[in-house]
Amino acid sequence: MEITSKIAKYVVDTRYEDLPETTREIVKKDLLDTLASAVAGTMDPICKNVADLVKEWGGKPESTVLVYGGRIPSLNAALINSVAAHILDLTDAHEGSASRAGVTIVPAAFAVTEAIGVTNGTDLIAAVAIGLDLVCRMSLAASAGLGGSGFLLSSMTGVFGAAATTAKLLGLDQDQTVSALGIAYSQAAGNMQAYDDKAFVTRLQNGFAAKAGILSGLLAQRGVSGTRNVFSGRYGLYEIYEKGKCDLRQVTDELGERFECDNLSFKPYPSMRSTHAPIDAALDIVREHDIAADDVNAVTIRLKKRFYDLLCVPLEDRRAPKTRVAAQTSLPYLIAVAVAKRNVTIEHFSAEALQDTTVAKIASKVVPVVDPSLEEGLSQTGPAVVEIKLQDGRIYTKRVSFPKGGPENPMSVYEIAEKFRRCSDYAFTQIPSVRLARVIEMCAEMEKVADAAEIMRLLAPQ
Repeated sequence: MEITSKIAKYVVDTRYEDLPETTREIVKKDLLDTLASAVAGTMDPICKNVADLVKEWGGKPESTVLVYGGRIPSLNAALINSVAAHILDLTDAHEGSASRAGVTIVPAAFAVTEAIGVTNGTDLIAAVAIGLDLVCRMSLAASAGLGGSGFLLSSMTGVFGAAATTAKLLGLDQDQTVSALGIAYSQAAGNMQAYDDKAFVTRLQNGFAAKAGILSGLLAQRGVSGTRNVFSGRYGLYEIYEKGKCDLRQVTDELGERFECDNLSFKPYPSMRSTHAPIDAALDIVREHDIAADDVNAVTIRLKKRFYDLLCVPLEDRRAPKTRVAAQTSLPYLIAVAVAKRNVTIEHFSAEALQDTTVAKIASKVVPVVDPSLEEGLSQTGPAVVEIKLQDGRIYTKRVSFPKGGPENPMSVYEIAEKFRRCSDYAFTQIPSVRLARVIEMCAEMEKVADAAEIMRLLAPQ
């Protein structure tokens, strides 16, 4: 059986009852975590501009636009809500493939759920699990890794995950699901140049994937046929997009038995996941030893070469980033924030915060160093070592191999609920606390929910 057909069979056959308890809990966490990121993301004026533009198009009132309010066609709602979720870089991460999944799958799932009417919680969990799993598996299969081919893995694979989630929620049969995946292939896109350029469009690429995934499912439902040999064809996905560098066993091995989405990480800080191990280390030092910014003489970060190249070059630019997008991938700045502010939160990426003189002074003292001995570590985002030397000569060192939020050092349901509450403080429109509490309760007990779409209504003006 061709891989596309195997995936389609997996999508059609997999039910809530087939999911391990671990997977069910990860999905429920991902739902709330993505909503947290999206609610906070509505604070951004460019996100508001995108929402206003899309809402001006009008159309069938199917699905809710989070926080801003209004009901628009499902694929357009998914676009806006995905942009909001991605804009602050707070959503999940799959460390093994340096990809992300929830930012595409969750907005698509809620948009389709609203459009089709009443969807119970168990059906939503199953559909989201399938989409998350497929994104993670397909991203792992790209042997070239993040940036290896120049395509952005999370959006390139995200369109297939969104198409699979949509197909599941629509109740498509196996042949229709094959077509949905094939139609998704015609829309697979996303590039790493946007990251190199620190362009805002980086925050839209996964939204494009969510929108395209829903469109793929809807077209397949209407009888449009799609490419069948998506994976093994002469012009298949990995042959064209990854120059043949792939391990397709990552897609198919134990499909439906082992769920790769179980390895998703959740972010305590609004920055690239590979910055979290050194941030954890710096915070541990300053908090444990009560170090003030004026006490610091020098800060040294030892890390793997690929993270040095990704997060620290050119050094002067990374010490003084000019935009939020640049700051979220600038390790010297992030470590300076951690040392000066004893936390790294959304407020530390505003235009005013980027001009903070105390942070700038610390950043000028941050020196990143490549440490070959760290290459042998098993962690995908660590280990990292931070050394802080004080003015009086004392030196404190901390090594972190597994940053907070990963499978080895997970965030609890309670911690993600707290993240959701904190993120709600930044929403464009204030959301009453009673509604926030209800959303937290529904996500935690999604398997008991009769109408999952209620969550979207709770997070919009009434």
